[in-house]
Amino acid sequence: MALNTEKALALLLILNSAHLTAERFNNFSNCNDNTENQTILNTENQTILNTENQTICNTENQTILNTENQTILNTENQTILNTENQTILNTENQTICNTENQTILNTENQTILNTENQTICNTENQTILNTDNQTILITENQTILNTENQTILNTENQTICNTENQTILNTENQTILNTENQTILNTENQTILNTENQTILNTENQTILNTENQTILNRLMPNPTGECSSTEEVVLLENGLITGF
Repeated sequence: MALNTEKALALLLILNSAHLTAERFNNFSNCNDNTENQTILNTENQTILNTENQTICNTENQTILNTENQTILNTENQTILNTENQTILNTENQTICNTENQTILNTENQTILNTENQTICNTENQTILNTDNQTILITENQTILNTENQTILNTENQTICNTENQTILNTENQTILNTENQTILNTENQTILNTENQTILNTENQTILNTENQTILNRLMPNPTGECSSTEEVVLLENGLITGF
């Protein structure tokens, strides 16, 4: 009798779990899953594989603390809509590989603090629209490899503080439109390799302070005669200041 009771309880738990899972899936598919004040603490060694057509709608006040060794592989057609006051703290060794057609719309007051050894591999057709007051503090050893057709539209008041050893490799057709009041502070050893067809439109009040050892290699840059040279290298040593270019 006790054995039958245990079986019945186990079946009830399974059915209840299946019901909750189905309910969460329905809510997720309707974009209503995480509506307010979500906090996620994933302390160690998290791997997320979302292979197709993911939509994440976190509408208010999300905080994500992933403290160690997070790997995210979203292979196709991811859309992330975080509408207000998102804070992401990924403290160590984060790898993000979003291989195709990622769209990120973070509309207000996003803060990202990635303290060490972040690698972002977005291989095709990434669009990032961060409309207001974005602050990104990436303190050490960031590598960004965006290989094709990246468009970044940051419309107002963006501050980027990358303090050490940043490498950016954008190989083809990058367009950056930062319309107002962008400040970039890269304090040490920044290398930017943009190999083809980069367009930067910064319409107002851009200030770039790269204090030490910045190297920019933009292949096919026009030389003073109006022709394209194979490689033009600009090295800004200590306390390079560029405003309004």
